[in-house]
Amino acid sequence: MTTRILWPWAEEHPAAWMNEALTRALPPGVTRAWPIPPGLMDGKYWTVSREEFEYLLAWDWTNQASYLADRNDCDNYADMVRANFGFRLGINSVGLVLDVSSAHAYNLVVFSDGSFGWLEPQTDQWVQLGSGLYTLTSGVVLL
Repeated sequence: MTTRILWPWAEEHPAAWMNEALTRALPPGVTRAWPIPPGLMDGKYWTVSREEFEYLLAWDWTNQASYLADRNDCDNYADMVRANFGFRLGINSVGLVLDVSSAHAYNLVVFSDGSFGWLEPQTDQWVQLGSGLYTLTSGVVLL
């Protein structure tokens, strides 16, 4: 059985707030994977500060999993971080990024103040969009 601990200090935001944050975060040409306007999966979003997220990320074990090509690779890591935060903690502000331009998957995290960060879930490191495996000139985001 999976333990669920809904993080009591998460801040609630309406979908319109998340829509604005996501619009600021996404570069031109990148779409939202959810087909129902405005491209969001939920009607409300729970967020935490960057500091809280980093504290909780240290608890998450995803980056410790062994890499297995095509079985436990980038999309699995990104999906697991998204699922752990959403299901176990009730923090549904972690998006799954499928970067078609670099054939890589990682996470977009929206914080309580509306800022955001791009997370490499295999290393728990923040990355800079626009370089290396994080070009995101085409792709989709599921949030």
